Amino acid sequence: MISVMRPLKLHRDCAPAVLAEVEEGTAEGFVYSFSGKDCEVYLGLPFAAPPIGELRFNKPQRAEPWNGVRKCKRFGPRSIQRDMFWDKVVLQTPQSEDCLYLNVFAPKREEGKTYPVFFYIHGGGFMMDSAAKYGYKEMCEQLITKGIIVVTIQYRLGFLGFFSLGNGSCKIAALEWTKRNARAFGGDPDRITVGGQSAGAVSADLLSLSPVSRDLFTQKIAMGGSSFCHWAVSDTDEISEFCRKKARSLGWKPKGKHYISQEQEDAAMMNYLRVLPAHKFGCHMIGTKEVFSEARLPLAPVIDGEILPAPLPILRAEAPPKPSIGGVGEYESLLFVALGFIRCNGKFLERVQTILARKAKGSSLKEMQEALREIYGDAKGKNKKEVARICIVLLSDLVSNYANYQYMREAERLQEKTYMYSLDFTSRNMWGWMKAVIPLCERRGTHASELLYLFKCNYFVSPLPMDANDRAVADIMPRLFANFVKTGNPNSAETRERGVQWDPIERERKQILSIAPQSTMKREPFDGRMDALDRLFHRLNLDLRYNISRR
Repeated sequence: MISVMRPLKLHRDCAPAVLAEVEEGTAEGFVYSFSGKDCEVYLGLPFAAPPIGELRFNKPQRAEPWNGVRKCKRFGPRSIQRDMFWDKVVLQTPQSEDCLYLNVFAPKREEGKTYPVFFYIHGGGFMMDSAAKYGYKEMCEQLITKGIIVVTIQYRLGFLGFFSLGNGSCKIAALEWTKRNARAFGGDPDRITVGGQSAGAVSADLLSLSPVSRDLFTQKIAMGGSSFCHWAVSDTDEISEFCRKKARSLGWKPKGKHYISQEQEDAAMMNYLRVLPAHKFGCHMIGTKEVFSEARLPLAPVIDGEILPAPLPILRAEAPPKPSIGGVGEYESLLFVALGFIRCNGKFLERVQTILARKAKGSSLKEMQEALREIYGDAKGKNKKEVARICIVLLSDLVSNYANYQYMREAERLQEKTYMYSLDFTSRNMWGWMKAVIPLCERRGTHASELLYLFKCNYFVSPLPMDANDRAVADIMPRLFANFVKTGNPNSAETRERGVQWDPIERERKQILSIAPQSTMKREPFDGRMDALDRLFHRLNLDLRYNISRR
């Protein structure tokens, strides 16, 4: 019997050290080698002062300088959150309110050579997840060996981020730090691409619109979300009430007439909350009524007058155009259906139709059902699998696809060079234990499927076994995205050799790349459903947002 042994790789504590001079002092990282290429890794670099004590709920402050050499070989603590049960098994990185750290992954520095930077914001509904989930080995193997630098960041999540409306401030502070210190790692501060997935994609899109941040970078990547999603932006009053409800659950008792103004009452509440143990602010999406019953995020960015000083259409008109990548999974809603244990049957379909009819404020349930039947087909008389498919496609359109359509249309109008994709494939091993709760166990891309192939990061099974089809997607997707970060064009000789040519959208031509083991261009994305859905929404004056005027 002949066995083939893989070469042993040095543990990071034993790997060769590497130093970088950042503005706060000297940082010591380590070298990770893969396929004959050396990558420099720096984990847990502070980009702001610890947001604890008097700094809780306040805007991020500059990090303090340090003396000597700071070892940066471990991920910094994750923001306070309630872990999903699988995270308790997989993740070893602790939680802390002191969470404002970032990680830098870079090719080995060469004299006179600089690399473009991909600044990545993780998702998680602004309530959960962390940069620690994206392992340094996978990051180096998938992207750094392609000749780009990747920066991943932690930011305040949940109530610790939104009691102060400071969630966006953390990302801007991290982006500013990255721009100031890029050269220390061989990076080009004038070639920064900001990207993210889900809530991170929304953040990237909003950062491209904000006058505070839009000039800090040149390109963007939005995976599984954008500012057009109905769940992307919330309302100040809505968030305030949600946070007050949390404060009352933590023991705060407003004294009503004892306050001479709302500002005084707010100050009293914040003083009470500032001294509570940080773990009491943890939250996650599972079991949150607003997420699965109302399909919205209770904690999300707002038009705050500062970071977002005006309605989004105005900011879009003012913002300089940026080349971008955007896209979603083919069955984007399938993940949410599984996490919410939603039964995709005729009863659920009628419930969705009823909600849409109510939001139309002039449409009867019968009228809405007939209109949707023309677009999605008749569920009556269909078997369970076909009814589930209609539910999944409709929910995917409402959650993400229609927003993706608007994103494309806006880019077309502004003549931004934009490359759109649909991830039409996912691993048969993605779901792990969740196979028992998904109504369609098919190899169709869903929310977060991009993470499998771009970063080799999976939420439910780690490490993820890959077959030949998985490896084909995991080979082409990082090449396309790294090319875009480097040149603004995802295509190269290497991608063309693999039979892939990704064309940007053009006027009157909303074409997208179907990413799969054999990736091809789609000339009619979403099978024409979005045009029909758009006409329906405008005819019935239907807005998917909650308590927010059209923006």
